[in-house]
Amino acid sequence: MSFNFLPNTALAACVNDAGEIFTYAQAYNGELVEIKGKLAGNPATYEVTGDQTGIGLTKESGSAPAKRFTPLAAINSKSIYYNAKRLVFFVDKQNYLRDIYFNGTKWVEGELYDQRWQCAPYSKLAAVRLVNHGGYDFVCLYYQDTSETGNIVLVNHSPTYKWQTGNPPLDDPPLVGTALTAVPPQPGIEVIRYNSPTDTDDPVVFFQYDKLELGSSQDQGPNDYATYSINDKTITLSAHSAITAVDDKTNFWAFYTTDLQNQIFRLKVDASGAVTQPQPVVLPNNPIPGSSLASIIVKGSPDVVVLFYLLHYEPVKETTQEINVFAATLTAKSGGVDAWDVNGGVCLTAGNSSLSDSGSGGGDDGNPGGDHDGGDDDGAMVASLVGLGMEVMTMGVMTGLEMTTAFPLTGMRGRTVGAVADLLDIRRMDAGGLGGFDYCGFAFALMME
Repeated sequence: MSFNFLPNTALAACVNDAGEIFTYAQAYNGELVEIKGKLAGNPATYEVTGDQTGIGLTKESGSAPAKRFTPLAAINSKSIYYNAKRLVFFVDKQNYLRDIYFNGTKWVEGELYDQRWQCAPYSKLAAVRLVNHGGYDFVCLYYQDTSETGNIVLVNHSPTYKWQTGNPPLDDPPLVGTALTAVPPQPGIEVIRYNSPTDTDDPVVFFQYDKLELGSSQDQGPNDYATYSINDKTITLSAHSAITAVDDKTNFWAFYTTDLQNQIFRLKVDASGAVTQPQPVVLPNNPIPGSSLASIIVKGSPDVVVLFYLLHYEPVKETTQEINVFAATLTAKSGGVDAWDVNGGVCLTAGNSSLSDSGSGGGDDGNPGGDHDGGDDDGAMVASLVGLGMEVMTMGVMTGLEMTTAFPLTGMRGRTVGAVADLLDIRRMDAGGLGGFDYCGFAFALMME
């Protein structure tokens, strides 16, 4: 079954012990949709293994309807809600927190709504699963409350106490409407409370401060929380940056979007707490500005991260009239360095196809595969447009960069912007972002004669 997805739908993803990967998005009618995938091949890359499946919660159904543009979070589970396999968290029209779970046969509403916890209308969600020594699941769910400062609230579920509130809200203050992402505790990022230094069992939630810095709930004192300094101010988080994170129990990686053509960057924190400065994640095309990200990590030899994002593009029909979910596979390089091969551009929601210029051997250091330097195809496109009675407007960018002919939606490749490429010390940057993309992130204009 094929769905028409909401522009800038929220995304969520989880992976189970069998290596099955589940991705969630929202269709235009409000229904939540599940897409199944896995890693396959050598080297392993993400592939879709099943059709898109509606999980039964539409705005018309009257059964726990998700509001349009609901935030989403998802976790794998073993021992919650009577053999629940996986849980999805969302928000209804009254902004009450709700959850549904798959019990092996069907989707069933959980018990979260019984608490009548209400989040802010702009709140995002983050969820993380912890497992105790007895093998039982504990779930932690984060959201922003309805206070003026949008405090970040933790609620959790345990086999004994069911749903209950957690630690006091985080109020440092966060950015109103910040993205939220959470990982289990690990050396380097564990929450060490100034008044209880041996209590390190809490997961760590990452968010954006009101000053737009990346922060976390790692406690630095009675009125302070951790921030992660980015030295190069051209690649800091954009306002309302998309943020997603994974950890391998030794290292932590946060992925976020910047003002630089909505380019994705990756920041690492190791077990000592040392921060490795952000590196670009070069994709065939940058995600839609303002859209969300989701990620999962699969431990192995080597480790693999799958990063999910949205594009206003359908690669089979080559049309820009659809919103689709894409996946990039990041494979850790050998030698213990923070370097990853990137295989990007797999479309989950439109024929399960790949972007033609994905460059399967491309790295994330600013040099993906494929030729994106333009050529005769561009000239042919211009001639075709003029022949159709349309004239092309070349627009100067008001930042001191080179003049750029911008065709984000026509199939023409962007012109090189040398100033930014020099600034980032990379070999090439097209108008669409780092590494040479088919789409240009700048404005464009086509004027009818």
